[in-house]
Amino acid sequence: MNSLTDYRRTYTRALLQALQNSADRTRDWRREARAVLRLGVPLTATQIAQMAVLTADVIMIGRLGTEPLAAAALGTTTYFMVWMLASGPVGAVSPIIAQIIGKDPTERQQVTATARMGIWAVLLASVILAPVFIAARPMLQSLNQLPGLIEMVVPYIQILGLGLPFALAFGVLRNFVTALSRPNAALITVIITTLVNIALNYVLIYGNFGAPRLELVGAGIASAVSNVFGFGLLFMWIKISPFFRDFEITRNFFRADRDRFKEIFTLGIPIGFTMTFEGGLFIAGVFLMGLVSVSALAAHQVAVNVATLTFMVPFGMAMGGNVRVGMAAGARNPVWAKRASHATVALGCAFMALSALVMITFPETITSLFIDISDPEKAETVRLATIFLRIAAVFQLFDAVQVTAAHSLRGLKDARIPMWLAGFSYWGLGFPACLYFGFELEMEGTGIWIGFVLGLAAAAVAMAWRLHYMLKRFSHQVQADEIHLSPQVQTQ
Repeated sequence: MNSLTDYRRTYTRALLQALQNSADRTRDWRREARAVLRLGVPLTATQIAQMAVLTADVIMIGRLGTEPLAAAALGTTTYFMVWMLASGPVGAVSPIIAQIIGKDPTERQQVTATARMGIWAVLLASVILAPVFIAARPMLQSLNQLPGLIEMVVPYIQILGLGLPFALAFGVLRNFVTALSRPNAALITVIITTLVNIALNYVLIYGNFGAPRLELVGAGIASAVSNVFGFGLLFMWIKISPFFRDFEITRNFFRADRDRFKEIFTLGIPIGFTMTFEGGLFIAGVFLMGLVSVSALAAHQVAVNVATLTFMVPFGMAMGGNVRVGMAAGARNPVWAKRASHATVALGCAFMALSALVMITFPETITSLFIDISDPEKAETVRLATIFLRIAAVFQLFDAVQVTAAHSLRGLKDARIPMWLAGFSYWGLGFPACLYFGFELEMEGTGIWIGFVLGLAAAAVAMAWRLHYMLKRFSHQVQADEIHLSPQVQTQ
């Protein structure tokens, strides 16, 4: 009888302990999800506001007609191709600083050096990539784009290029403040900058308030000026804020830190290529659409803008998760790293499931935000845009998984293998699928978008697998270090 009573007591204690452990784990997951959201929500708003600069261009240019809208598609995608290549060092700043802070929250000198070398790196990258803007005309001619569109878009591209160094430098400062868990500084700056851009668009595109009617060129000027303004505003914020003043990012600005500069490029170059492989697939889609028809190109631009805007939510969550995983890695805490990465992926997928439902249900309503759907001359563009939006809904979850997993990997400073995985997914599978379905099977624009789905699906599977592997590897490394160090700790 006593043994039965003891068994019941032991079982009850074990059950209560299991319930307590489960409650503790649930509480830890909720706490981590809230931490990712605290970073991710303002970062998402920042990304949406940044995209709104070029989206405002597209919407306001779309009122000029189908040809200017198609030219804007060529211009913005060419600009983004260069921006993505140059953004690798920008992407490296956040995980490097996060790991420094995770290891030692009081560290200042290394954080400042990382931000300083990040600005050096993007300025160098801007100079290296400047010839792309200079040679925009022959480049577009070699891609067999329509001569009328080329004449219209070349000045727009070249003016956008003037603002690129400031856009990249802003990205460095944004990642600097984000890694220090102060993302609202960038958010407020971008909101103000977006309003400035819209106002300049209204004046310069349409020639209001006595200004000349510059149309596409006016949109380019507005965007370039907005990039300069945004960088200057965030820079001044950092200079005068009591919190950021301790870091003194302009002190000894011209003093090189070779180790930090090398680290930024070592991590940043594969990040830049990863972004380019993904974005390059959609850029290639623009040029492929240009071979189909002007209506297909204009419809593609509408669908891509919508998909890009929805993508900003998991992208913002991914940036927040990047910081949290980086801090966990710096603190040598694999449980924290796993929790942060999984919470980030879950939050991104939850939103994209909702956005997919909206795209499937209301494609015509979404299209009407960009195009006058009552205009008979734009009927084909509207028809294609609704088809592309429904296909975009299919890859929403894939997009969420690949971006959140990729950024979590960057928090672990793992970028080289993900680069190759992205290259294979988008260009070993996605691009050939675009060509096969679009032209071999004569599905044209619809086939090109099916290729996008296949590329993103492959990337999602590959990045999720790599993240699972790296988290296990990180955990084993930490355990091995603890075993190796424990005798020394005991002797001390």
